[in-house]
Amino acid sequence: MDDAAFERALYIARRKAEKAITDDSDFYIPSLSAQVVSYKGLVMPSYLPVFYKDLNDERLETAICVFHQRFSTNTWPQWRLAQPFRYLAHNGEINTVQGNRNWALARGAKFATSLIENMDA
Repeated sequence: MDDAAFERALYIARRKAEKAITDDSDFYIPSLSAQVVSYKGLVMPSYLPVFYKDLNDERLETAICVFHQRFSTNTWPQWRLAQPFRYLAHNGEINTVQGNRNWALARGAKFATSLIENMDA
């Protein structure tokens, strides 16, 4: 099967497992994809390279990385409350679209790559 069909099959397998296992509140599948690796851990950020040894492997390459740490004072850490980061991330302020746009515009100049020419035009 092609890549898109394989991703769909993995998605369906993950959703079926999530729907089938309803009696275990700790059951959680962070990622089931041939394209996305999602690391999750209820650990302090400084321990991530210790917990996930492959993050120190120089052969590991990625086009993008999203890192999120959450220090909540009003809930106990639980897998089901964690952001999935499968294809989308949010900062918790879902209803502040304009605020998120302003944040991105304010920091846009910090992002640069030699692979994309000037986008100002």
